[in-house]
Amino acid sequence: GTTMATYGGQNVGAKKLDRLGKGLFACSIFGIVYSIVAFIIMYFAGGTLCGLFVTDASKELLDSSREFLLINAAFFIPLVFVNVIRYMIQGMGFSTFAILSGVFEMIARTLMGIFIVPAFGFTGACFASPLAWIMADIFLIPAYFYVKRKLERTLNGENTAAASRSCCFENHHSEDYYLKIIILKITIQKAVILKIPLLNVILLKSPVVGASRPSGRR
Repeated sequence: GTTMATYGGQNVGAKKLDRLGKGLFACSIFGIVYSIVAFIIMYFAGGTLCGLFVTDASKELLDSSREFLLINAAFFIPLVFVNVIRYMIQGMGFSTFAILSGVFEMIARTLMGIFIVPAFGFTGACFASPLAWIMADIFLIPAYFYVKRKLERTLNGENTAAASRSCCFENHHSEDYYLKIIILKITIQKAVILKIPLLNVILLKSPVVGASRPSGRR
């Protein structure tokens, strides 16, 4: 998950927004595979794993621990999207959205504590984190597409502005070039009329503009 912050920041900085979706997809697939494997391990070895951390535990405690692990492991896929998308958005430069996803998680856990836990007891408490992850995903997935479109519009605007500046620069230099040609032609014509040596004109030794016709005396 945290890797996506660096990945997103680097690609936004390099202006390669097309790579964001590819990286997000690849990391999500990796996380989904991991979640499936983790659920299988929890299903067949959850009780044994709980026994490693609890000594002299009763069967009821081990069963409750296994239930908690199984319920949470069943929702690891929504957790994958929480971690991957949240850190991606943060790396893209929109840390406020990452913070807001945590607010959604807090709201979900609060609602579970107020309404679900009193009605369903321990099992309801086991679903607190899964519901929080789902609530965060409901916010993060649209937020990702929003910030990506915003960056694309910003990048397209910068490219358009750069192209416009380049075009204006080329036109400006083209106009300067033709203006210099016209001035040179006028200068040469005036030098011929005033009988000023062309070498002086080229070397700018004799002023042309404002020069008067030379008199017959030397």
